[in-house]
Amino acid sequence: MRFSTVLSALPGFAVSLMLLSAPTAAQAQASAQGSWAQVAPGQWADPAQQCSYRVERRGQAFPVLRDHASAVRLAGALKDGLAAQGVRDIQVRPAARGTVWGIFASYVYPSKQGDARVAQLYLSQGGLLRTVTASTRAQTVSALPLSVQAASTGTPATCWPDLARWVEFSAN
Repeated sequence: MRFSTVLSALPGFAVSLMLLSAPTAAQAQASAQGSWAQVAPGQWADPAQQCSYRVERRGQAFPVLRDHASAVRLAGALKDGLAAQGVRDIQVRPAARGTVWGIFASYVYPSKQGDARVAQLYLSQGGLLRTVTASTRAQTVSALPLSVQAASTGTPATCWPDLARWVEFSAN
């Protein structure tokens, strides 16, 4: 399966990166970022509205990744698909989730409203794509490794590092 096909078939993919929501109020409340508020139906943000996230189930096929090698192959296709969309600072890697694998991606998404830092987890749920997506303005710290974050410019959103780590290591 070509991942560029997966990405191009996601309706509203670009727009959806900026308005993100949480799966439940309880998960948002329990996050290290403090009390998250529902800002619109299904839309969640931190109190300062610097970070937001959502979980989406899509009707698009996405394979169950049962081994690391499969996740690595699909991660490469995802990276190529993201690059073709014009995003930058792309980092893509397999993400273990129990006995299966997902794919974690972080990147900067340019838009007319301003660049956005994005941390996104791609999972298979019953053979269909399920995403967990977090976003913040690009002048804040990215979801890149800490050694790379130290070199970035701008003022970090206090919510971003924990939120990006949650997407990469704990979201499912």
